[in-house]
Amino acid sequence: MGLEWLFVLRPAELMSLSWLRPSLSRVLRDERLDALAQATNLDLRVLPEIVLAGHRSPNADGSGSVFFVVRHEGDSAELERKFRERLTGDAERREIGHQLLGVWGRLGRQERAYVAAGRNVAGYQYDGSRARGAARIALLHAEGRLSANTAASNDPDVLALELRLGAAPARGYWLGPFDGPASRGARGLLGGATSAGLAMQPTSEGTLALTVRLQGAYAGTNALTPLADAFQDLAASDLGHLLGLGSPRSPARVEEDAEGLRLLVDLDAHALLAGIAAATLESVREFMR
Repeated sequence: MGLEWLFVLRPAELMSLSWLRPSLSRVLRDERLDALAQATNLDLRVLPEIVLAGHRSPNADGSGSVFFVVRHEGDSAELERKFRERLTGDAERREIGHQLLGVWGRLGRQERAYVAAGRNVAGYQYDGSRARGAARIALLHAEGRLSANTAASNDPDVLALELRLGAAPARGYWLGPFDGPASRGARGLLGGATSAGLAMQPTSEGTLALTVRLQGAYAGTNALTPLADAFQDLAASDLGHLLGLGSPRSPARVEEDAEGLRLLVDLDAHALLAGIAAATLESVREFMR
């Protein structure tokens, strides 16, 4: 099982910005999120931190799993009870230590797992292996039975991206190699990338500063122009128009260093979030189902 992608969000921090809250609420206002809060006792819109990770399966069938970790301020016992209520079979509970436990089971034909580490950290595994999945690995880390170097947060590619992207409240990481159709992304630049990431940072000017990072050996390859052109391709597309990418608050600029490429652009937060709300509403509803 290998890490494929990782998202880090701090919803409470974003919602604390009075100028951003109305537009952000348009993205997060959905009856399915209300239903999810009722079913799990977790309201994703007000959590201090969310980490969502996708893992590749070692099997040839291409299956994988998603592991969803939150910092919360709720009652861990209630979270466990809500999780167990949704299971339909093969339930297994293992209490490993003080405030450290795991619960596994099935929801229909799909594997699910829940872990609690301390009073305010909970994790949920969707699909994947019961014996070798992310939930089991998280518990082993919490017990100190695995080296810290095996943690996703200590992956060299994740660390390199985090160093370059900073501690923005919304970040995404994708780990290479990028094969097949993905290698043609960003006008072919993804084919030479070891990893890619993006970060969104609210600014004092009421914008969202977007940073896109490609890690790889691009020095001397004249890759700045293709990266700028790739952004313009996106901005000129239907999706780009919907998100307001064609009318940024400041022109996009691209930079190069010894470790890769970077694109920076200040976006109109209200236009971007309104577009995301319109583009993802049905997808969010389908996911929550």
